Amino acid sequence: YHVDQWYALTQTAAIGVSTLSDVANGVPKMLRLTQSQAAAQRMGSAQIIEASASKVYRGSDVTLSGKIRTSGAATVRFAVLEWTGTADAVTSDVVLSWTSGTFTPGNFFLTSNLVVAATGSLALSANAVTDFALVATVSSACNNLIVVFWTDAALAQTATLDCRAKLEWGGTATPWVAPDPEIE
Repeated sequence: YHVDQWYALTQTAAIGVSTLSDVANGVPKMLRLTQSQAAAQRMGSAQIIEASASKVYRGSDVTLSGKIRTSGAATVRFAVLEWTGTADAVTSDVVLSWTSGTFTPGNFFLTSNLVVAATGSLALSANAVTDFALVATVSSACNNLIVVFWTDAALAQTATLDCRAKLEWGGTATPWVAPDPEIE
């Protein structure tokens, strides 16, 4: 686990994780993943939403949205997954085969206890902070939600993937609002 309950996912070996500040106007912070291995690999990050926060979304639409950027032109994928196994006993490594181009359980994702609520992708230009949004309908079998983003192709050493994401109720992405430090 690293920044704000996110955890790294890698095809073969460890990556670097850090936080960026003052990325662009309206983007005060982003998570940065740095491919630190000599051999190219795919990488990503995920966050498991606790059952108490996930179950309230059953039967509703949710929207995963945010900003994403890569250091070179690349395609980034993102997904909203449902864990249907025991609540809060989620398998964190949800990837079965990084090289599969079929983004379903038993192909790219694990077979057991996972439902793919929605997947999306963006072809990004180098160093361009880009908005993304993905709407998913949560089933009545959902015990935990998992949001994940990853690189579609293997990235060379020193390549970076930056992201700021949120999951919210409804079928429309809303603007990001900085948390109030007094409430936090």
